Amino acid sequence: MKYRKVIEHLRSADLSVHELVSPSGGRAAVTTVGGCLAGLCVEEESENIPYVNEAISQPGWLRGKASSQIGGVRLWFAPEYAYFWRGKPDARTLSNHEIQQGCDPGSYAITHADEKSVRMEMTASLEDFRDGTRVEFAVERVISSVPPPVKLVGVRYMGVRLQHRLQLLRAPSGKRLDLWHLLQMPAGSRLLVPTRQPAKPQVYFNAFHHDDWRAEEDALRWNFRGTDIAKLGLDISQVTGCAGVLRPLARGRFAAMIWQFPVAPGMVYADGPSAARANNQIIQAWDGFGFGELEYHSPSVSSEDPVYAEHSLLWGFCGSLKQINAVAEQLLQRTWN
Repeated sequence: MKYRKVIEHLRSADLSVHELVSPSGGRAAVTTVGGCLAGLCVEEESENIPYVNEAISQPGWLRGKASSQIGGVRLWFAPEYAYFWRGKPDARTLSNHEIQQGCDPGSYAITHADEKSVRMEMTASLEDFRDGTRVEFAVERVISSVPPPVKLVGVRYMGVRLQHRLQLLRAPSGKRLDLWHLLQMPAGSRLLVPTRQPAKPQVYFNAFHHDDWRAEEDALRWNFRGTDIAKLGLDISQVTGCAGVLRPLARGRFAAMIWQFPVAPGMVYADGPSAARANNQIIQAWDGFGFGELEYHSPSVSSEDPVYAEHSLLWGFCGSLKQINAVAEQLLQRTWN
């Protein structure tokens, strides 16, 4: 879907949308529904690079929906086993997977906005479905446009910096909470996660199609079909702090989203397929419901260590495959093959 159409559909549903505009003509669209970066393009009339649900074009469909049903770049809160699953995970149908209102859409308020940045704040609470206790927290989310990280030849660009501050306000001892960042890309996209050693992903569930994903000597690759209902993850010892997803466009062109994210050895990463298997997982990938997903987690906060702040950089590029791979070689030290 064209970026401009995405914006029109969002605004027709009376959603609050703020646009960032770069000097090169790139644009990004932020909505207070879930604090979601719903749109990103290299020029106003070009393709929206992240996945967007085609159903947003249906009159009335968007009203009351969570950002998870729109697409784009979202912020959730983890660990998933505490705040999303009621009982033992039903990984085949997700029948007991529940998105709490405090997570998505939440209740974000814009505290500052101009053509270069938008700042949102929210206070919320989540129930730990395991024991019924609650955690209360505050989050600040700042999205701002940034110049390209490398010199570009023949490549169009739009990029953003994502800044976050998470503070746990009230929680029982031992409870943890982290920032869970999610980028959705259309089916047919190709994930590339560079690794420092042979990739050894932890398969969370349903990753049976081994022809779709490959663990290589220096990378994890996954060709997203959008139908697998599968998820896997990598721990902090394996990743380099950068990952990307490539998608084909019309007329032999390609777009890539490359994410540079913090890696903090020694801090507590709390997410995983279960509490027993939450062993420093930082990068995760999902395939299902018509899209693929690149996710990363922050270190967690607790009542004993209640504040965490970070920033990441998310860059979008459009060009030929050769041009995109030249950029990937510089930023990922790997290419899409």
